[in-house]
Amino acid sequence: MLKSEIEIEVADKDIDVLGHVNNSVYSSYFAQSRLKWLDDINLTIEDRMQRNIGVVVRKLEINFNGEARLGDVLT
Repeated sequence: MLKSEIEIEVADKDIDVLGHVNNSVYSSYFAQSRLKWLDDINLTIEDRMQRNIGVVVRKLEINFNGEARLGDVLT
């Protein structure tokens, strides 16, 4: 399987009242990286629709190693 990485800079909209990335935002980061992976394997939206291919998330588990704050760049 092709490994793919994306860098995401933490934006104002990602921060909660405690000043760090809100838990729910990590799933949107995952969605962004999934789109990058599909691009990396050259599978366009047209290809996916024509071939009835989709990506399904069966389980999403997040282990926090530390807080991500505004301006941090996550890989």
